[in-house]
Amino acid sequence: MEKLNERDLRFVFDDSISTYNELLLRINHPTLYNKRMLSILIIVFKALQGLVPKYISKLFTLRNCGINLRGNNILIVPRVTTTSYGLHSLAYQGCKLWNSLPNTIRMINELSKFKSEISKMNFDVDCCIFCGDSNFNCYCKLLYI
Repeated sequence: MEKLNERDLRFVFDDSISTYNELLLRINHPTLYNKRMLSILIIVFKALQGLVPKYISKLFTLRNCGINLRGNNILIVPRVTTTSYGLHSLAYQGCKLWNSLPNTIRMINELSKFKSEISKMNFDVDCCIFCGDSNFNCYCKLLYI
């Protein structure tokens, strides 16, 4: 999908020299991968705030801890039985993404403020947060191209 988006932008701007990121900056738009990660985080936020149906809210459980550790609002990452489906489920990806957020963002209670804070983040990183592949040549990346 990213390649198709890049081709479309090149056609619209009649530009074969600029990089994909430069073309995205022209239209002030994140990559499709970033948009998907933002959408997942918004679903998790809404689930924790009780703004979605219960069947979605049940996918995410806050970890209860009696002592004050480094982070608040940490989710329990569900165990997966299959790598091809389990690691790519909303419950697993949502928990991993949510737990990777800074504590200050996880503590926000307003949806509009949360959206503005996470929209500043860039999820196009060198390492896959789901399987840890430092070259990002993993199966996970193939699902987001």
